[in-house]
Amino acid sequence: MCGLVGVMGNTITEDVKKAFHDMLYLDGVRGDDSTGVAAISNAFNNLTEVELFKSTGGAAELFYEHTPSKRARTLTNKLVNIYMGHNRYATQGLVNVDNAHPFNFENVVGAHNGTVSLQSIKSFHGWLDFNVDSQIIFSHLSHTQDIREVWKTADGALALTWYDKVRK
Repeated sequence: MCGLVGVMGNTITEDVKKAFHDMLYLDGVRGDDSTGVAAISNAFNNLTEVELFKSTGGAAELFYEHTPSKRARTLTNKLVNIYMGHNRYATQGLVNVDNAHPFNFENVVGAHNGTVSLQSIKSFHGWLDFNVDSQIIFSHLSHTQDIREVWKTADGALALTWYDKVRK
């Protein structure tokens, strides 16, 4: 199954960036079909900005495609408060950038480790729009803002990391 990594704080130092970079590489043992990072800036005020960086393959491909310098450990020049990373082992849907996590919706950005029966979440918002359980879950969570319904209804394995843009 997939892997989840992340760091957060008022100030993300170079040492913390290095730790995140290394975690994302090491977490590749959990899946290397695709890799993604959400860089969240201004997470503690009303000006939240989310940048997504995704690629097929492992962390090396992600950093190669998205860093300004091939030796850099950073994906953006903005002051980031949260880095949310995901290494995907595809269990549903094609291996492509669209199905790479994290997913950014209007009210949440999130990543999922596990596999959920699509039949169990057919009542969720996004059911007709996506063919990957994780996208459906985060589409629904963004729409309803009710994690209790996700836990109650989704049948399968779920480890979720998400940032709620509304409730901060």
